[in-house]
Amino acid sequence: MVNKRREYLTSLRYAPWGVPEIIAVYAVGLALISFSACAPITRFPVEDGLIVYSRTHTVRVKAQSRNSLGSGFFLDASHVLTCFHVVGGVRSEEGKVFAEFAPDILVITEDGESYSGTLLSVPSASDPSPIEHDFAIIRLARPAKGVTRAAQLMRDAYRPQVGEPIVFSGFPLDVPTMITHQGFVSGVSKDGRLIVLQAPINKGNSGSAVLNRSGVIIGLINAREGGLTRELESQRQLMEEVVVYVSGFDVSKTTAHLIDTLDKYISPGIGYAVNIGSVAQWIRRHVNDLGK
Repeated sequence: MVNKRREYLTSLRYAPWGVPEIIAVYAVGLALISFSACAPITRFPVEDGLIVYSRTHTVRVKAQSRNSLGSGFFLDASHVLTCFHVVGGVRSEEGKVFAEFAPDILVITEDGESYSGTLLSVPSASDPSPIEHDFAIIRLARPAKGVTRAAQLMRDAYRPQVGEPIVFSGFPLDVPTMITHQGFVSGVSKDGRLIVLQAPINKGNSGSAVLNRSGVIIGLINAREGGLTRELESQRQLMEEVVVYVSGFDVSKTTAHLIDTLDKYISPGIGYAVNIGSVAQWIRRHVNDLGK
């Protein structure tokens, strides 16, 4: 099977692609992007105050040394909630796993106010929950202006109901402004830890707080549906093995770039959020650290 695959790739190496084939590839790509952008969004009647609350408490989170961007939400004037993978990561060395996190975290509000921050919820051997549940609590160097309301987190035992309306805000992709979305809970894992959302979620939404109609945080967005990404990645790897030229033009490289663009901008309309209960548990265990 491996030899046949290599023969197939070799036969493609100098395949006679013409202009019609190139146009077809781009047409499909642009159609997918357009469909994703124009897909209908289900809206529910919500209080204007909920939208305002979501937007005034959502921030952009930047881990400068890791070249990572995401979203976050004020827990209070001195603390911001986001995803661990936005500000940190893990590495393996000699069979051991170590947590790494950025020392230069920057929190930026919609008004352009910037606050430096440090990771408060540092994972440890005794409490690895920030990694396991992908959350991070950032302590700001100084209290943020205009934040007078402390966030309310849903209780640990809460299990979201399928069909429950939700609202979230964030800074996806390269948009120059904050984006607010409405959606609903479309599924919950058996253990209740993972919430499936029917909503347009893109790269950069990680760390967005999922609010119910009462303005209570029920989840933290940490991923979009991965099936499309995995398929695009497999196609990307295939194109790295195939070299196709048309009149000196490297079609394979251009197609690989198109695949990367599709992966970045297409949202399948399904995303995931971790249940906020794990964050609430961590806060209870470390409540003294929050006050320092």
